[in-house]
Amino acid sequence: MTRGQSGQFVPSDLTLNESDFEKRQLAIEQGIPSILSISTARAASSNIGKLLSKLSGSPNVYVDAQPTPIEHDMSAGMLRDFARGGAVSYVHSRANQRNLSALRKAGIEKFLVHVRDPRQSMISNYFRSHVEQGNDPYQKQGNWRYRRYYYDDLPLEYEDMSFEEHMDWHIENVYQYYWADWIQEWLDVSNTSEFDIKFVTFDQFKREPLNYFHEIGAFYGLDWSSYTEDDLFFVKPDPPTPVNNWSSKAPLDTWREKLTEAQLEKLQDLTPQALLDRFGWKR
Repeated sequence: MTRGQSGQFVPSDLTLNESDFEKRQLAIEQGIPSILSISTARAASSNIGKLLSKLSGSPNVYVDAQPTPIEHDMSAGMLRDFARGGAVSYVHSRANQRNLSALRKAGIEKFLVHVRDPRQSMISNYFRSHVEQGNDPYQKQGNWRYRRYYYDDLPLEYEDMSFEEHMDWHIENVYQYYWADWIQEWLDVSNTSEFDIKFVTFDQFKREPLNYFHEIGAFYGLDWSSYTEDDLFFVKPDPPTPVNNWSSKAPLDTWREKLTEAQLEKLQDLTPQALLDRFGWKR
């Protein structure tokens, strides 16, 4: 830890405050590895990161090169520090050469890939990007600029389109690349022997949260078997949307209710059966 001339904490690693710095140092001394979750967007990744931080005793940090909402490229320099241990981070990074290279350079071979049914992720992200919240004109969820952070090729007339027209555009232009292909790319990487990847799902997190975290602990060589559901907390989606319901009994496929028959058929055609079979998602 370093301090400036005023005696205030000066960041010297991924942590941003003195409390997190001290927490991380203790976790490193205890041999706690860093936990990286590469997650589908709109899959409770922030909430899961907070819980992983609590269970591991490690602070949450950021390893992304820029704050792009869906596709975080990872920074090799940040990952090098992350690899020292005692930290938790999540990103929405694709399995592209830049990110794979960053992982290699940092020596990170073991990580999680957290996925959600791409059909539900798409509809969830749609409603998230159409809910008004916040005061920052550059980050306000639901406004014109915010939507174009997510999808940089939205047509100029997008705001004048109906919901049905919106869904037609999303299915035709972004669904396969942003949602289905994102998962398939990481599956392709996992078929090599280069990285040790554990796939976990939003479905399991929602239905069997305790087992979800027990499995992650075991993957990292951490015994979390003593933790119970009383040790878990769940932050409600903020902002709330018509398709984000955190009840364990809530349906996981509300996309079926929101689309026309023609849209459903197109969406299904764009979703590989092998992808559905791999994670137990129903056609």
